[in-house]
Amino acid sequence: MKTFRYLTLSLALVALVMVIGNAAMAQAVQPIQNPRTWADNFFHTLQKNPAGAYAALKSSTLHPDKVDAVQQASGKIVQVFGPMIGADFIEQAAVGDAVLRLTYLVLHQRGPVVYQLVLYAPSKGSWHVMAMDIEVNADQFPFKPAK
Repeated sequence: MKTFRYLTLSLALVALVMVIGNAAMAQAVQPIQNPRTWADNFFHTLQKNPAGAYAALKSSTLHPDKVDAVQQASGKIVQVFGPMIGADFIEQAAVGDAVLRLTYLVLHQRGPVVYQLVLYAPSKGSWHVMAMDIEVNADQFPFKPAK
């Protein structure tokens, strides 16, 4: 249980670190034209080539320096839950016209993990990743299990 508390704390810090705070720190970001397609490709690549997936994330966020913390947390998840075996898209929720949240259930050998990506479009059709949140505790998943 102590491992899960440590992992949960680490992942909460990752979510906090990934939040975009200051637009002045913006660097050249490769815009995402279709967020859902980009996210599907990210998780497909994460399963087969994690370094490639995180390289794509770095190029699509305003703070590529924060991606290393997410990548380290992902490594801890693999240590606890085993190798990734797939990912299922759960939902897409728009918050106005400029913010989009995508939720995925990432399947590992010893249990699922929920990833939520928050994307922002400062101009129409030009999205970038604003935050990534990872939840490992099933009782904290952002959806109710089917009955």
